[in-house]
Amino acid sequence: QTSFTFGTPGTNSIKNLATATLNVYPNPASSSINFTHNFAKATTAAVKVLDLMGRVVMTEQYDVNAGSKNFNLDITGLANGSYFVELTTAEERGVTKFTVAK
Repeated sequence: QTSFTFGTPGTNSIKNLATATLNVYPNPASSSINFTHNFAKATTAAVKVLDLMGRVVMTEQYDVNAGSKNFNLDITGLANGSYFVELTTAEERGVTKFTVAK
């Protein structure tokens, strides 16, 4: 079984991270997607969009405060099809699938 480690060796591997559910809307989307996440503490959040082959097609990084944060991603550059959006912090990871239909 493959283990992916973020940060320095010895830190949490991805399999040990808490899992979050991302509710992406609209779905299907044509120009942008939105989702909200509640952060327990201030942290750095990485948001990636991946195609079905697992290739990263878009990435953003945010410094967030504790509390609720709304994310809005411009997806006008993506072709029609299915994608995954992934939110990762040092403590948790959320992934959900969405569709682009223009």
